[in-house]
Amino acid sequence: MVFFPPGENGFRSLYEYLYSYRESVNITYSGLENLISENAFYMMKKIKDELSSDEIFQKKVNFISQCLLNNNSLFIKFINAKKYCSSYKKTILPGVKEGISGSALWGYNIGINKNLKKENRNNIKQILSYLCSKDTHRKITIEKKLLTPISSLYEEEEVCKNVDCKLFKSIQPILRPTSEDNNNYYFNFLNYFYEYLFQKRTLNDTIKGILDLTKIYYISIGTKENNAGLIITLLISFILMFISVSFFYLLNKNFLENFIFIPIDFWILSMLGSILILLVCFLDMGKYTVLKCHLKVFIFSVAFSLETIPLLYKLIENFPIKITFFTYINKNHHYFLLFFIIFDILFNLLKTKLLLD
Repeated sequence: MVFFPPGENGFRSLYEYLYSYRESVNITYSGLENLISENAFYMMKKIKDELSSDEIFQKKVNFISQCLLNNNSLFIKFINAKKYCSSYKKTILPGVKEGISGSALWGYNIGINKNLKKENRNNIKQILSYLCSKDTHRKITIEKKLLTPISSLYEEEEVCKNVDCKLFKSIQPILRPTSEDNNNYYFNFLNYFYEYLFQKRTLNDTIKGILDLTKIYYISIGTKENNAGLIITLLISFILMFISVSFFYLLNKNFLENFIFIPIDFWILSMLGSILILLVCFLDMGKYTVLKCHLKVFIFSVAFSLETIPLLYKLIENFPIKITFFTYINKNHHYFLLFFIIFDILFNLLKTKLLLD
């Protein structure tokens, strides 16, 4: 009989079951993607279909608790229960291989107000010292039969007279993952699992759906996930090559009469701005970092200036009214562009400093 109720308890039960399907005792997992096993899901469905039923798998906590008090069950997967029939023997969860097991840990959190007055902080320290002390844990373990993280207590004779130290020492714990909305995450996780067990969702769709709850996808040149990154790279590379070839037209005297709208150097800078905007697309590939984000904004601002300032210069040059300042810009268009480039650099440096502070 297996215990997979909706909510946190069901998620914890499923998570420790998945952990028991790792290849070796010494293997630990840093992410859910490495933990999920197709064989684990397949075996649970096989147990349900061949040894149990949909009805039993969907029973509530009360039904499982009643089963613990009688001897009508062969195996029961449940939490560390205090009351159960003497016919049962409490053991760790058997894993895919001998010696491998899994137990999802849970406990209590203590919240402390960070705005406490100084005179109250010492009192809080004393309370925490008491709650975390070895004597307190020894008392709780003996009286409440609860698991303690202080492993040395399981070597004491007094403790072992009251609890099964050999069992507790053999536990292979794992912390359940957390998210910004745990309840919603647990619900969706189990919902995918239920749809695989009781409905017709395929195993691959189930695993992908569970992983997608927390997985962040990145665009990459590789084709492991999809071909989008490769297609985008090839397209951008083609456009960059086309723009690069266009530079030769600016350097060829036979085509200069076609580029009299703005000075040649402004044409070159405008094309350079287009190249920078295209290169920013490569910053969107791979994992995002703080440096990438700041660099992307900086390149965009400089590229925008390189593309638009030549057009603004042309508007100033053709302004119908004579203005002294505009006349100065017409004669010193390089200073005009340089002013905006320096402004972009200083603005981005100031913005970055303010964000980091």
